[in-house]
Amino acid sequence: MLNYIGFIMLAIFFALLIGRGIIMKRGGIDLLVVGQKDKRELWALLLGYALIIYIIASNCFPLPMFDFASRFFWNAEWPRWAGVFICAASHIVFIICMVSFGNSIRVGIDEEHAGKLVTTGIYAYSRNPLYVSMDALFLGLFLIFPNPGALFVLVMITLAFHFQIKKEEAFCRKQYGDSYERYCKNVRRYL
Repeated sequence: MLNYIGFIMLAIFFALLIGRGIIMKRGGIDLLVVGQKDKRELWALLLGYALIIYIIASNCFPLPMFDFASRFFWNAEWPRWAGVFICAASHIVFIICMVSFGNSIRVGIDEEHAGKLVTTGIYAYSRNPLYVSMDALFLGLFLIFPNPGALFVLVMITLAFHFQIKKEEAFCRKQYGDSYERYCKNVRRYL
């Protein structure tokens, strides 16, 4: 049962993201701007998420997977239930982030339509709560599926988000100047 709950938690994340994208598209705004200048970024994102979905799905459905990648590190139930709680909490924070960010939210850097610098709401406590929520989601998924495959996903996604944050910070310094620098001095990058 916990395996299916874990897969549902991942599906909820994608449903929230796709749902937000559809709502924004109806308003004439593209949520997905990654890959507009370099299609390799888009393909890397799509391939990465396809791999994540496959690795998580292989814990629930009879999909081919290397035996070592799906062998659990522990058999205790309580860390797996803690993972479910962390995933659920990450969804709540993700929704709060999307509301706080409003129509400025993008997947990728939108240099043509940067929007205003968001420093209120949950963004008054963390400069990157959206990424923190997604890192928490994948931590929760690792706890639900405590195996090398899920650990690989957690490490890769955390590194990918960190490098994306660094790119976004460079863009924000250029775009917003001193106001972004003041924001950085007052609000932490993560927590």
